[in-house]
Amino acid sequence: RQMWIRDSYEAWQRCRSPEWVTSGEMLIVAIAGLIVNLISFRLLTAGAKESINGKGAFFEVLSDLLGSIGVIIAAIIVALTGWTYADPLIGAAIGLILGVVLGGIALQRFARDGWRAKEKLRLASGAFMDLLEERFADWGLTPAERDGALFAIKGMSTAEIASLRNTSEGTVKA
Repeated sequence: RQMWIRDSYEAWQRCRSPEWVTSGEMLIVAIAGLIVNLISFRLLTAGAKESINGKGAFFEVLSDLLGSIGVIIAAIIVALTGWTYADPLIGAAIGLILGVVLGGIALQRFARDGWRAKEKLRLASGAFMDLLEERFADWGLTPAERDGALFAIKGMSTAEIASLRNTSEGTVKA
């Protein structure tokens, strides 16, 4: 998230006061950056799955890699047209793309983790109910006693259980 905000902010600053650079120097530096970023990207690909720090470094290098590609494209546009706004506008586009893509990845991950948590809760709840049913059978509870016990386990008071079953509290307590 911080990467795309930073990239977008830097692009906005460059649009406000574009600096004149020669497209040849810009292209040489961008190609050198691309080579370094490709090497770093390759080295960090395996670590991206192992730890949160590896993922962070991976996405930082990915952002820089896309930035290098954007600068190469901007250098070519500046060389052919002289239009210096190409660099900040391409930088802003990369920032926007990173924001949308990384935001989508985060949303997908949250949805997946939420589904997994619900599934685990469903399984645990089922196992708990099986255990309760087994204990109720061992204790020889009647259906009415079983229902009362389940309501109590869910946190209902004897008054609430009596009201729900249209009976007196004394009957529920018995």
